[in-house]
Amino acid sequence: MDEKYSLSIKDPHLFNIQLKKKNVEGRKGDKNSYRDWIGKEVTFYNNKRRIPVKVTEVRHYDDLYKFVDGEGYDKLMPDKKDRQSVIDAYHEFYSDEAIKERGGMVGIVFELV
Repeated sequence: MDEKYSLSIKDPHLFNIQLKKKNVEGRKGDKNSYRDWIGKEVTFYNNKRRIPVKVTEVRHYDDLYKFVDGEGYDKLMPDKKDRQSVIDAYHEFYSDEAIKERGGMVGIVFELV
């Protein structure tokens, strides 16, 4: 596995990718983060599975709230019941300050290979 083109994703998020319920992965970063992934095959993985995907687009948002609104909470985390639940889940990984320091949020759009 090429570590440059791989991304660790916890369940249930990786499982939702495998089920085709999720096709955008969110990470903190500026507008250039992950741009070189467009058109490339990337491996999303955890200790249970490896899922090959092809990145089709990388979208940038100034903050977490614009990211969730722009991509749609139900598409980011189909197992969550509302927008606030998704925001709370992202806050388990990233604070608003950390997102701001890294230049915002990116949505890595992909399709299964």
